[in-house]
Amino acid sequence: MTPGAQDRFNIIGLLAEREITLEEAAQALQLSPRQVERLRAAYNKAGHTALNHGNQGRTPAHATPPEVRDRIIELATGKYAGFNHTYLTELLVADEHINVARATVHRILHAAHIGSPQPTRRRSQHRVKRPRRERAGAMLQMDGSTHRWCEDRAGKMTIISAIDDATSRLWCIGRESEDLEGYMRLLRSIILQWGIPGSIYTDRSALAAGASNRFKMVDKIHLGPSQLKRALTELGSILILANSAEAKGRIERSNATLQDRLVSYLHSVEAQSLRDLNFHLTPFLEHHNSRFVRPPESSTPGWKTWDLPFLIDDVLCIKESRVVARDHTVRVFGATYRISLDVVPGQLVMVHRRFDGSTGIFSGWKLIAGDAASPAPGEGRPVR
Repeated sequence: MTPGAQDRFNIIGLLAEREITLEEAAQALQLSPRQVERLRAAYNKAGHTALNHGNQGRTPAHATPPEVRDRIIELATGKYAGFNHTYLTELLVADEHINVARATVHRILHAAHIGSPQPTRRRSQHRVKRPRRERAGAMLQMDGSTHRWCEDRAGKMTIISAIDDATSRLWCIGRESEDLEGYMRLLRSIILQWGIPGSIYTDRSALAAGASNRFKMVDKIHLGPSQLKRALTELGSILILANSAEAKGRIERSNATLQDRLVSYLHSVEAQSLRDLNFHLTPFLEHHNSRFVRPPESSTPGWKTWDLPFLIDDVLCIKESRVVARDHTVRVFGATYRISLDVVPGQLVMVHRRFDGSTGIFSGWKLIAGDAASPAPGEGRPVR
């Protein structure tokens, strides 16, 4: 019996024994005398059970069925073990067709003593938040995150990510380590699908800044630019180097989200290698972007169209200068290339070492030896 029913039972009992009047019982129960009279009649007929609410003991119409609760607990401790409750709820709706609210999932799992894992956060220095770019494609933040993405099923691997500052759209590629090829390949796929970003915001790693002492000049001589900065300059984009991790907080927070959600997802699909990681990134990013992408403030895109006179693989490559020998040859990592007689011995030429394994030797943008780059699918057509 509930406390309210107990109070009604005591007062109606006193009324039935004529120890209090009808008006006193009505005042104590805050009911009308007519309603109290009905309660007394029901009490005299059926006893204390007549004073209980009519819905007592009934299952609510909106209650989660026991089999659904059991299924949620089974998935939370099995297939989706370690998933936070918000992400678990999204996958229950999308993949398991269990339409429940996050609060319901939390209540069921809390009753079963299954907590939601949360990343450890530390208090940091207060900083003024930089506003988002207004146009999609105006700025991409890029970074690499090394982690045990497949837990103990594989060693540490690196995910190189790019996030659009205006919309939070995310692109990723898995690599053995954070390397130039990973950045170049990720940029290539983005450019072919979306266009050339207005700028790239990344940290001051040697990969981006170009030298081990990457903060200042050495003996008043400017250090040479990195291959990444050189490629972005040729594309008409800008490389911005952050002075702190907080300055590129959007990609840092995205890495933390990946280390939570992606690890859980890869656990559920039993990914065991870098190849598995890259294979499962596609469906994961589709779901992730459908959940987190937001519309930009401006409808005018910040992407630049590809209207350059050269192919993308002759930009996103490693370029090095060589001197033409007297016998009109150039040596590149043990291979000898014969150069056209139109080129003067002693002249500087550029070697393009592409990531598909081919090599081209150029005078300006004219191919004079080696292999020509193959056009990428869709290259040369307007991009959105």
